[in-house]
Amino acid sequence: MEKVMDRKSFVMVLVHWYLSLATIICMFTYGYGNPNALCRKREREALLTFKQGITDPSNQLSSWIGEECCMWKGIGCDNTTGHVIQLNLTKPDEPSYKLGGVISDSLLELENLQYLDLSSNSFEDSHFPSFFGYFRNLRFLNLSDVGFRSSTANPYQLGNLSNLHYLDIRGLFLNIDNLEWLSHLSLLEFLDMSEIDLSKTSASLQVPIQGAFQNMSALRHLYLRGTNFSYTIPNWLYNMTTLERLDLSNNHIQGVLPSAFGRLSQLIYLDLSNNSLEGKLPRFWGNLCNLQHLDLSYNKLSGGVYELLGNSSACSATSLEFLNLATNKLSGVVPPWFWNHSSQMSVLDLSDNNFHGSITSLSCGFEVYLGSNNFSGPLPNISSTIQYLDLSNNLFSGFSTAFCEDVVVHSLSFLDLSRNLLSGEIPDCWVFNYILLEELYLGNNNLTGNIPSSMGSIPSLLSLSLHKNNLEGNLPLSMENQTAIELLDLSENHFSGILPLWFGKSLFTLMVLVLRSNNFSGSLPQELCRQTQLQILDVSSNNFSGSIPRCFGNFTAMVRPAYGNRIFDFIPPNGGFSQSTFLVRNGMEYEYKNILALVTSMDLSSNNLIGEIPEELTNLYGLLLLNLSHNQLHGRIPEKINAMKLLESLDVSMNQLIGVIPQGMASLTFLSHLNLSYNNFSGRIPSSTQLQSFTHLSFIGNHDLCGPPLTPSCIGDDTPLEPTTPNFDDKGGEHNGGWIDMKWFYISMPLGFVVGFWGVFAPLALNKAWRSVYFKFFDDMKNKLFSGV
Repeated sequence: MEKVMDRKSFVMVLVHWYLSLATIICMFTYGYGNPNALCRKREREALLTFKQGITDPSNQLSSWIGEECCMWKGIGCDNTTGHVIQLNLTKPDEPSYKLGGVISDSLLELENLQYLDLSSNSFEDSHFPSFFGYFRNLRFLNLSDVGFRSSTANPYQLGNLSNLHYLDIRGLFLNIDNLEWLSHLSLLEFLDMSEIDLSKTSASLQVPIQGAFQNMSALRHLYLRGTNFSYTIPNWLYNMTTLERLDLSNNHIQGVLPSAFGRLSQLIYLDLSNNSLEGKLPRFWGNLCNLQHLDLSYNKLSGGVYELLGNSSACSATSLEFLNLATNKLSGVVPPWFWNHSSQMSVLDLSDNNFHGSITSLSCGFEVYLGSNNFSGPLPNISSTIQYLDLSNNLFSGFSTAFCEDVVVHSLSFLDLSRNLLSGEIPDCWVFNYILLEELYLGNNNLTGNIPSSMGSIPSLLSLSLHKNNLEGNLPLSMENQTAIELLDLSENHFSGILPLWFGKSLFTLMVLVLRSNNFSGSLPQELCRQTQLQILDVSSNNFSGSIPRCFGNFTAMVRPAYGNRIFDFIPPNGGFSQSTFLVRNGMEYEYKNILALVTSMDLSSNNLIGEIPEELTNLYGLLLLNLSHNQLHGRIPEKINAMKLLESLDVSMNQLIGVIPQGMASLTFLSHLNLSYNNFSGRIPSSTQLQSFTHLSFIGNHDLCGPPLTPSCIGDDTPLEPTTPNFDDKGGEHNGGWIDMKWFYISMPLGFVVGFWGVFAPLALNKAWRSVYFKFFDDMKNKLFSGV
């Protein structure tokens, strides 16, 4: 008996080893083996035909050669049958393919296809390709951002793909007038139709659950962002209890938020931003125990936040990581327990509402945006974990004692405290407690005193704005250490002294320098010319003297167009902020924020600068704004000013400039603001559509200037003359130019007539012999003529 059992065991062991060996061989043969055994000839030829209809600008399909088609880029095969089941040609970060109209027949050979991704490409067909409806085995289809030549395309063929689990057609230019075809896709788990115009189907979205979405019992992700459907949220939505992610943002949804949302207990992600929702926040949030992301920003919601995170809910909202209620009509005092509940959040945005009251401490996660409210009192204690904090445009009155706790090293890289009521001196603990700061905005407050030395020693600081305070004194020497700084705005304060030489010797990364409306004096240092990255320079309304350095024409970032410069790198992950500053343009102050990197400007106005306008400034081909007004500049406008083709604003008013206006200014086609008033220009204003589009105020105060739009005409316009170029003496002074030449011309005309007349007839009247010879000559001529007759 034991021998029989031993034999049976031995046989079973052999069978086990045999099956294991066979399994391993199969795995290597079909899973990782030679693809020659897998690739089907007919499907390989179909793929090669498909390739011939593709325009491949970056040669990404160069691997599509030989017989091993299962190893080609973007191709996947079944390990057992060798059929092509995957075709992935998505190219989100590379030049897209252009798919020709002949590809449909070849793709039909891939009848076993289960995965098809053609996103971010373009079709030459003017209609939605009908061949998509033949791939009945497809489980995954991504056609997002695929371009068709016509907006008449209709995807009704997709209703044949009853095995689809994933469908992404966002961003397509489709003409969808009904969604009936969706009712056949009962297995869908993911559906993204964002950025498709569904305005013609709004009525069908209002029908009961038996409509287009009635059979989607497995749907977990639904994205209908920016689809233009309106009315209220459709009732059928609340019966889709399997939903985990729902995005209805950027639409025209109206009405209140119904409590029926509480049925969607599986929701993890909900975005209803950029709609017209109104009313108070409902109490249904307590049932959404899994909710991690909630965005209700840019609506018309009112009331407070108690219902949102109130402890009377069925479950605590500890799972919420992202909460955005910005730009609504919410109001009231935010209770202390709210900040405790929000401690686990990574992003909290309550900005642009009407909340008020004081905040004792902020223990939220990484990003906190509370700007444009009415919060008051001293600044709250800031958790060391917060990285981005915006408390701007509130009523905070000062720095708290905890702001400079020695034991705390903060993670803050962005801090905006601008447009508050902060007063007193700036704390001197920046290099110890806030050493990681990259952007610091303290503008539009009532801060006094000097810039603390520790602020100048923050090594990673990229932006510092102290705009519009009451700060004074010289700039601290420690600012020389800010070698990474890109934006420095000290405008509208009371800083004094000469401009330190280290501006040009140390701050080589500086892109924006705004020192407007201070008490700086002395000459503009030549060292500034080393700032090759500088694209905005504003030193207006100071006491600078001397001449404009000729090397100012060497600012490399002002030579090339602004859109060729690198965009400022530092933008927080949520895209909510970029570097910003205030600039004066055409007499008005504007805040430049998102487009700051596209601006090139030089403002030297309202100083005591003398000398001529350097010809080298015309090398700044990319300059958009140039203001040299209210100085003591003399000489002429450089003749090569027409080289500044992108110039949009030019102001040289209130100087002592002379000469004619260069004819080349007529070619500055982008010029939208011009002020040449109150100088000593002469001659005719050059004729052009551009210059004549300005009012007379652009030329007023130049007594020797004429022509439209200043005067209807110039003297002598019956015989049109170009403006006379004045003569200059050896010292460069103007000599007998402009109107002086014209006056001498009219004076010399009668004098010439008198001299010429009496030069002939005076001798005849006074000399008898000459008179006799003269008349005898005419008598002889008369006799000869009549004798001939």
